[in-house]
Amino acid sequence: MPILLEIELKNPVDLSADALLLPTNNDLILGQDITSGIRRKCGPELQAECDKLSPIRLGDVAVTLPFGINYKCIIHMAVMKIGLWPDDRTMQKALYKATDICNQRKYESIVIPNLEGESTVYSTFKAAKLIGNIIYSRHPTSIKKVILSCVTEKAYKDYCDILRYRPASQNDEQKNITTNPSTPPQPS
Repeated sequence: MPILLEIELKNPVDLSADALLLPTNNDLILGQDITSGIRRKCGPELQAECDKLSPIRLGDVAVTLPFGINYKCIIHMAVMKIGLWPDDRTMQKALYKATDICNQRKYESIVIPNLEGESTVYSTFKAAKLIGNIIYSRHPTSIKKVILSCVTEKAYKDYCDILRYRPASQNDEQKNITTNPSTPPQPS
């Protein structure tokens, strides 16, 4: 069964799914880019829970409660050390582990925030290829829907261009795309 992919121009705290796959540092300190907004929305309980679980090894994941946002859990993916950039291998390892947890829990929908931010120099192109390849290589899978959450017009446009998706209508005010691609993006 094909996996439904949506690209949304929305903050992940405004979306809903079984799991939020959140790229972060291995100390699980939620203070930059997307993570700071999630920390604000969830309150101090989320950071306190992360503090109990950290540090974790690069490429590993930690699971917390969602603390008031519309998910069953947040899967924190340790993709970098504070002050350093994520690399392909660590990002891939963390995404695989996160999707394994989703499969074990029989989650059907996940949200992945765009992995490019002000403090993380991980290109949208690399992130889109990696996400696409992982989504299509995880069969069998319980995941039926993947939502890529973009908080900037640039990230939204980049994901749409890279993943070769077009809005169903040019007048689509919600800026989302729903499609069932038959082939994943090809690595260059």
